[in-house]
Amino acid sequence: GFDELSTVGANRVWVVDRQTVSERVVHPREAGMDLSAPADLAGGSADENARLFTSLIDEPDQVAPIADIVVLNAAAALVVSGAQADLASAADAARHALTSGRVQELHASFTTRRH
Repeated sequence: GFDELSTVGANRVWVVDRQTVSERVVHPREAGMDLSAPADLAGGSADENARLFTSLIDEPDQVAPIADIVVLNAAAALVVSGAQADLASAADAARHALTSGRVQELHASFTTRRH
């Protein structure tokens, strides 16, 4: 199984709202995404994963299944934090951050050495 929301199929989640806890199913289609095959999400060695990450932030369309799962989880964080009202609009915002180069800029700001 996955330890985050998956684009492979439906995801069971628990919603905590003040003093109530409820279960619901979140489907990637709620965020406008097609389903992915598990093999499309497989990583590899540390070097292979680093190359995948670089591809993700440089050319997300080249690694669409990986970009989708990252966007889905970022969207969930935006909804849970209250920054976005629903998964579809949150996915749009997360995808825009990825495709606009903003994620690349943030990555560069964290990895640039400062003296």
